[in-house]
Amino acid sequence: MTQQSWDLYRIKTEEIAEHLVEHHSVPFDSRMSLNVNEFIEEHFPEVLKDLQEADLEFEGALSKNKKGHYLSPQGKVRLRKARSLLREVLKYCEENSIPIAKVLDEVKTKDGLRKWEWRICKPTNEQVAFMRFTRWFASAEGYFNKAVMQEGMLENLSDEDIEVLIEQLRETIRSRRGERKQELEKKKETIKVSISGEEDEDEE
Repeated sequence: MTQQSWDLYRIKTEEIAEHLVEHHSVPFDSRMSLNVNEFIEEHFPEVLKDLQEADLEFEGALSKNKKGHYLSPQGKVRLRKARSLLREVLKYCEENSIPIAKVLDEVKTKDGLRKWEWRICKPTNEQVAFMRFTRWFASAEGYFNKAVMQEGMLENLSDEDIEVLIEQLRETIRSRRGERKQELEKKKETIKVSISGEEDEDEE
């Protein structure tokens, strides 16, 4: 792991982006790919200062004077700042075609179970496609909810109605995908025919 001690209020977006390229341009399953919390702990240790140094005394129903850790108001401000800064850096990477992103993927736990995790790493083409899809889906969901509200259907739309709409959407996507496949095949055939025609002319 690469440990840094960046000043939250002085570090520049470009500096963090350069660091990501140098040290975190790795596959999702690499030990160098970190989730947001791990990244903050590794690179902004001051964020954890309040959590590590402050003790809170309280009286519980069964025991008294137990001590535990809490995050002070200033600590919460710093944590929000760190998260916001990281979002800005990842946005900067995307806008400047730097192959670093917060990627969602499946991992195995120690118990052999599977779960999904977000990590900061170099995404594969499949992961980039998935990220684009999730953005499109979020937009589509927004348009759908807006249409439902405008038509006054928000309270009248049952779960069964939603299932029917989802099934229709699924069938439409499959149908369009099939049409697109046929179009691509036709284009390939047209290109083959035109290329073979040019070769015949060259031979003459």
